[in-house]
Amino acid sequence: PPLAHPASVEVMFTAFAVAVGHDGLNTAQAHAYARAMRAAPNTHERTLLEANLLAKLLDLRPGAAFADVGAWDGNYTLLLSRSVLPRGQAIATDQASRLNLIREAAARERLNLTVVEATADDAGLAPSSLDAILLRTSFHHHSRPASALAQFDAALRDGGRLLLVENAPQGTRNNRSASWRLCKDQAVEYEWAKEQEALARTGRSDAAANCTHAQELDAALHPLGAGMGISRDVVYHEARAAGFRLKAELSRWPTARFGGEYALLFLKPSGATPLAARRG
Repeated sequence: PPLAHPASVEVMFTAFAVAVGHDGLNTAQAHAYARAMRAAPNTHERTLLEANLLAKLLDLRPGAAFADVGAWDGNYTLLLSRSVLPRGQAIATDQASRLNLIREAAARERLNLTVVEATADDAGLAPSSLDAILLRTSFHHHSRPASALAQFDAALRDGGRLLLVENAPQGTRNNRSASWRLCKDQAVEYEWAKEQEALARTGRSDAAANCTHAQELDAALHPLGAGMGISRDVVYHEARAAGFRLKAELSRWPTARFGGEYALLFLKPSGATPLAARRG
């Protein structure tokens, strides 16, 4: 197997992996995976199981190229990279402040990982270079989702896979629309700039006041609910508008760290005209 597991985890996963194949999950299979997750004795083994599931859904094979967008500490990128390296390519993208953490982790594991700085306007992915893209609980941070999806569309080869694992919103009507995400993003950037200005002027940061500002912003910008998350329908319609086709859906992601994670697997149709050209 591409990911090294302790024997106990491998035994639990084998029967499930045969049923899943590369086409997604039905309800019975999702329950089987959830049982395996609960039986795993610690967080490390649960993470290995989840990484193996991600690799299956992304159809990662030796020689393939994939990107983990919003990779955070690079943990999942490193695990998934074992499915494609050394002949393939594994890319981790995130903000500049997190890149050194990812590089250090890759060096410790002696893995040839490509680390790319991404911004709100530039995903840093070369055209037609990837077989798969993963966003694990990071899509809701994209305040310009149409632009981001257009870049993912351009970076994927025909038939490429886009897997979005997301948190259900906290708050019954909190759908995290594109316009709300942009407003929140701009407001947080404004507050951050003010905080940095105060730090430069006084030599100290008022963390308590800054936290209060953030809470007030969240309540003012969206009084119907706070916290992370984006509704399944918002993600689905945004991806469909970008030309992606839904391949599989898991209404409850087995790890469910925040009480309501789900996954949508999309395909870039073979022979599709690039999104920019379609809009032109």
